[in-house]
Amino acid sequence: MKKLIMIMLMVLLCSYQAALSQRTVSGKVTDANDGLPLTGVTVIVKGLTVGASTDADGVYRLTVPAGSNVIVFSMIGYNDYEVTLGASNTYDVALEPGTELIEDVVVTALGIKRDRKALGYSVSSIKAAEITVAGTPQNALASLYGKAAGVGIQLGTAGPTGGVNIKIRGSAGLDVSTKTRPLFVVDGVPIFDENSNMANRGYDPLNSPDYGTGINDINSEDIESIEILKGAKATVLYGSRAGNGVVMITTKKGQATRGLGVTLTYQNTFEQPVNTIEWQNEFGSGTSIYDTIYGTNKLGQAVRVMNSSRTQFGPAFDNSPIMNYDSTMTTYRAYPDNWINMFRKTNTNSLTAAIAGANEKGAMRLAFTTRDYNGMVENFYQKTKSVSFSGQINASELARFEVYTNIHKVQTQNRYQNMFRLVSYGFNRDLDYQGLKYLYKDKYGQKGVLDDYGLPMSFDQYGYMNMLWD
Repeated sequence: MKKLIMIMLMVLLCSYQAALSQRTVSGKVTDANDGLPLTGVTVIVKGLTVGASTDADGVYRLTVPAGSNVIVFSMIGYNDYEVTLGASNTYDVALEPGTELIEDVVVTALGIKRDRKALGYSVSSIKAAEITVAGTPQNALASLYGKAAGVGIQLGTAGPTGGVNIKIRGSAGLDVSTKTRPLFVVDGVPIFDENSNMANRGYDPLNSPDYGTGINDINSEDIESIEILKGAKATVLYGSRAGNGVVMITTKKGQATRGLGVTLTYQNTFEQPVNTIEWQNEFGSGTSIYDTIYGTNKLGQAVRVMNSSRTQFGPAFDNSPIMNYDSTMTTYRAYPDNWINMFRKTNTNSLTAAIAGANEKGAMRLAFTTRDYNGMVENFYQKTKSVSFSGQINASELARFEVYTNIHKVQTQNRYQNMFRLVSYGFNRDLDYQGLKYLYKDKYGQKGVLDDYGLPMSFDQYGYMNMLWD
């Protein structure tokens, strides 16, 4: 009995000491701007899971364990605030609005900023950091991949140098290349964006290069943000042209700094073929296994020649002698890697130098960009040089003048063409595409065969254009 009493006394003593070692603090949390009480503010002991929240009057009451002397106040839209406990048990706190509120402000027509919640249509925003990280120097709109919900992005055969097909959820039309295309607006000004019609360019590779649109000339380093306005309600801003949505691009402006700010940005991207195609290597060109053609060589002898058919159902490969397309003799065999030899690993370099500054009288930004893009097909490249300038003058409290200028010089060689027929019929298994690289080179490495206009000729082998020498 005595042992039981002693145990009970010890338990009571420990409980009493634990109660003495903790403390209860309370107070009121308000908004630092208007002084109104904040409801639902989380109050926790730093480093622990012990916490409480404010009631409708902004009042909180928190029990703090022994050894803890810091409590943290947090709420969405406000900066966190820490309090170090002293002798007092009452702590009133005023929270400052945080930067999270900036994320709810979007740019609408004519560069006007509006609260996202006040808009009657859906808006997706992509900031400058996401554009330069996720995109490519050659095409800023490629940064929209996976960044804007409800927005479909498709590049054509020309890759980043060609047109970009953009479809915003809710757009309607049978012609996917034009009827569902959104309106593009740069710094509040709608621009003429004639689609490259990449989805419909196709059967004739000679007349179907994808030249892209004016959107391709926009430098990703010059973009501050991209706002995607969705839904037909966006037509109240820009009329019927915005029925399929609006892609609103805001360029960078001068920022208030001490003197002029200088920014240098270098980007390097790499490209290489990833998805390979499995081809059959048993049969050559022709429509049947009996589709054999004979011709005459330079000596007047009858010899077997390559079939000019696009289909691959000809005689089986047997390594027999056959005359090649350039009158040389070779063996009738497959070239398993002929198509992959058409491609190469490449890289793109982009360098941007920008000067910017601002004060109470205005702001300015001047940028120069040079880009060298090398395509995966040999002899294809695009060199771009661009200069952009933006300036604002604050004439008075009621008047402000702005000017935006962009100058571009683009030089493109051997632009990608649509490969509709190559995909439809496949690569000829008995053709050495590697030889196409040198077909029209003379002993000095220059293009040797010219047409009536003095221009290098393409090589049309079995109906396909030589993409290396277009």
